[in-house]
Amino acid sequence: SQLVSTPSARPALLALRGRLGPAVQGLKDSLGFNLAALGHVLRAAKERQGVVEEERLAPAARALKGGQ
Repeated sequence: SQLVSTPSARPALLALRGRLGPAVQGLKDSLGFNLAALGHVLRAAKERQGVVEEERLAPAARALKGGQ
């Protein structure tokens, strides 16, 4: 990209990177917390119905962990 190769833009890009990194991590943490809470609510609902289904959350959990 032309912006990345422009030397005068480098300080601004580095500043943005420094600010956006923690913000993105905070969003990932919130998403992980909310996903865990959703999993808990779903398991509790299924247990009340007599069914336990953790497999339904497995794809979302894998995607959140980066496909591991």
